[in-house]
Amino acid sequence: MIFRDIHEIFYPPTIQELMGGTFNGQEIPEWLMLIGGFMVLLPISMVFISRVVKRVYSRRFNLIIAPFSLISILMNGTRDMDDVLFAVVKSITLIYIFVIALKWKESK
Repeated sequence: MIFRDIHEIFYPPTIQELMGGTFNGQEIPEWLMLIGGFMVLLPISMVFISRVVKRVYSRRFNLIIAPFSLISILMNGTRDMDDVLFAVVKSITLIYIFVIALKWKESK
């Protein structure tokens, strides 16, 4: 997934848009950039949380964060075919994580 982000950020039109304070033709204020940063961190934190907290809390966290992350992927839109590929892969992965978390028992 890192390749996709690097591919997009170094794409000259993307850099020009971001420097101008827009993305996909929409004005992006600073507070929205902050929210976007948190939305990127949430899936990353799913791995960390699942390794360091009790299973019951990890399960709840994954059940809450997976749908939010999926919604953010679907709302982000696509610019080209590799965006579609990565959106599909991320969506399938998040759905799988959600299903696994649903099947977890509250305590082990």
